[in-house]
Amino acid sequence: ESVEKLQAAEAKIAELQAIAADQEAARKVEEQIRALPAPEEIVFAQKPVVEAARAAYESLSDAQKAYVTEESLEILQALEQTLASLQAQVDAVQTLIEQLPDTGELTLEDRGAVEAAKEAYDALSLDQKQQLPEGLSAKLLASQNRLTELEKDTEAAEEVIRQINLLP
Repeated sequence: ESVEKLQAAEAKIAELQAIAADQEAARKVEEQIRALPAPEEIVFAQKPVVEAARAAYESLSDAQKAYVTEESLEILQALEQTLASLQAQVDAVQTLIEQLPDTGELTLEDRGAVEAAKEAYDALSLDQKQQLPEGLSAKLLASQNRLTELEKDTEAAEEVIRQINLLP
């Protein structure tokens, strides 16, 4: 009977040690999540630490995951959603700029597309603008400059026509 009690006690100790180890693993992941910035402060440079926190959580066993609080998971999910939303905005601007005609083929009819791309670009944060592929900002600026040239050329042509029409 004493042996059985001892074995039961040893089994209970092993069980408690396993629980403590699970709780410790979960605590480390929670610390990692709580060290992350608030969703409204996140920048793309911090994406790897958010991904590392997700990977750390996913590497936990189901028993360990049970000790991670819902609040910590909500923080992680909010950061992931914020980063995805910021990236979607960057992707939308990239598409708008890429769809603009080359500057040599730009016409006054493209004004709306250029203005829409510029407005969307201006709405991006500096951090988001830095995520755009190299050369897109330059393409947008060149498109704007070309539109200005076309407008000036059109005005000059209209003035010449007006002067011609004034001739006797």
